[in-house]
Amino acid sequence: MQLFTDSLSTPAENLALEEAWLDMAEEGGLDTEILRVWEPTSTFVVVGRGSQIAREVHLAAIEAAGVPLMRRVS
Repeated sequence: MQLFTDSLSTPAENLALEEAWLDMAEEGGLDTEILRVWEPTSTFVVVGRGSQIAREVHLAAIEAAGVPLMRRVS
C-alpha cells in the first residue's frame, strides 16, 4: 500500500485525481493500493454518487454562503 498525502490546489482537482485512480484500478492499471489523505484549502460540500442532494443537503444555506457543491463518483 502506498500512502499519498499531497493535496492539489482545489477540491475539484483532488476529486478528479481520485476518480482517475479509481478508473485505473478498475482497468487493472494500478500496481498497489493507495491510501490518500488530503486537506482542502477551502470549504466545500461533497456528496457521494448515491446521495439525494435535495434531501441530504441544505442547498439554500450553502448557496447563500457561496460554498461549492461537488459530487464524487464513489
